[in-house]
Amino acid sequence: IARLNYDHCVAVSQATLSDLVKIGIDESKASVIYWGVDEVFSKDSHMGDMLLRQQLQIPSDSFLYVYFGRPGVTKGVDLLVEAAREINQRIPNSHLMLILGKEPHNLYLAICQRIKELNLRATVHLVPSASSRVELVEMLREANCIVVPSVTEGFGFTTAEACALDIPVVATRTGAIPEVISGRHLLVKPGHIHALVEGVLRAARGDYDYTSPKQFHWQMTLTAYEQLYERVSHSVSGRPLMLRESLKRISRLS
Repeated sequence: IARLNYDHCVAVSQATLSDLVKIGIDESKASVIYWGVDEVFSKDSHMGDMLLRQQLQIPSDSFLYVYFGRPGVTKGVDLLVEAAREINQRIPNSHLMLILGKEPHNLYLAICQRIKELNLRATVHLVPSASSRVELVEMLREANCIVVPSVTEGFGFTTAEACALDIPVVATRTGAIPEVISGRHLLVKPGHIHALVEGVLRAARGDYDYTSPKQFHWQMTLTAYEQLYERVSHSVSGRPLMLRESLKRISRLS
């Protein structure tokens, strides 16, 4: 990337910018513009009817912690499954729900196999990805907390989305996660099973840290890009302002 003939580089977080600078990006020609979170992820969204708990035969008084996303190598789902064994021993009425995509398929199959090997199929529930964001929100509303066990994150959509829903979050202290996390939350050491165990145990006790909610709106993202393009285009002679018009059209559609 650093070898490209660029006028300006945009990173989606301070953590990502730091990584780019390490590989040679000129920090004086770079900015941070955070991504936005879909408006359906709101603390005022529908609470749901606990139907998924009923379908999975999870008692209403059980402690339900949830992961949602894909089984990528940096997502730490394998670590969370390992942690679930000890969590179940220490919180007998706990259940883990994995709202898990099936790609990469080999990693998905590995997760399924490990759940079987650990004899966790009664308390670790694999659920297909939601068909819409509205359905996903309804599923997440049934959780007592969301767990984000990532090894690294460039932005951290799942963290930002869960926080926007005002659901408690246990997440790893890595990449951009500390930048986007807010509300009731716990940050734990990345890449460590025991850290995830202790984080979920604290969550079950209601022992969270708290910071004021952070806002990530797409309109703010679009405005920031438009302002940046105006500034950069004026510094480069003869540069057409096509992007500005494109951003305006996107803004009207959002």
